Amino acid sequence: MGDLVDFSVLKSNMSWLNHDYLRIIGVEPVYVQFTLILVLMLCLLWIGKPVIRWFMHMEWSMLLNYVLTSLVVLVFLLVMDGFLEAQSGSEREHFWPINLMAIAISGACYIFWHFIQRFMFKSSKHAKSGIQHK
Repeated sequence: MGDLVDFSVLKSNMSWLNHDYLRIIGVEPVYVQFTLILVLMLCLLWIGKPVIRWFMHMEWSMLLNYVLTSLVVLVFLLVMDGFLEAQSGSEREHFWPINLMAIAISGACYIFWHFIQRFMFKSSKHAKSGIQHK
């Protein structure tokens, strides 16, 4: 894997994330990793939405958007896993469980957000129609 991709770019950019500095302020590296993957998922969901709308009807856009975003993130994580494997002495024991948990939580937040949006739309439409229930 190291022959196909030059990981020196990642190594120079990741050097600012010193584990000792994070522990001084009380932040574990796993929290930073979880947050970065969660933000990556949410950004890709936001960016991919217009593309998905162009491909499919609105009934399938939410599911397809999440699936394609998850696949892009998994490919990114496979590259990162190869990068960590190339480094000697890297802590990798929590890499996949944390990242998969971040992907699942972002999907749950995405579905919950759409549920709230639909509920608010239906309730506002119902309130505008002036129908009163007894």
